[in-house]
Amino acid sequence: MAQTLDAAKRLAEMQALIESEDMTEEELADTLEGVEMELTDKIDAMCALIGDFKGNAQQCKDKSQSLHVRQKMWENKAEGIRRYLLMCVQAANRKSIKTVFNTVSLRNGKDKLVINIDALPDEFKSVKVVVSADQKKIDQAIADGVSLEGVTVEPGQPYIAIR
Repeated sequence: MAQTLDAAKRLAEMQALIESEDMTEEELADTLEGVEMELTDKIDAMCALIGDFKGNAQQCKDKSQSLHVRQKMWENKAEGIRRYLLMCVQAANRKSIKTVFNTVSLRNGKDKLVINIDALPDEFKSVKVVVSADQKKIDQAIADGVSLEGVTVEPGQPYIAIR
């Protein structure tokens, strides 16, 4: 009985030592060899450590996944409040509102091009495996004042900037 208690005590001390330091495999093997136990007791102790470490790793993995879900929840809540803040500023018919801690202002969103690829001239198309509009070329042509068939410019959605 005393031998079992001694082995359990040495195992607990060894586990605390392993967890407190970054031990290499060689150091771990030396530590295990230094513990005077029967071979079967050592094997049981090592199996117990492996099970504990795998359990700890699984708990970390589960916690990580849980935290990722919570991260998405908090990001969605923040975005919902941001959309509500945008509606409030728009309803107040103001471009900017200063508070003691923040300045909230409306900014014009980036204009969005609506492109009818079939009506777009070939020089503004880039051909890959799939035919798509050459966004950079179209943006440059519109900036240069060229009117393109198949392209309309819609105003971008306003967004909130917080300083």
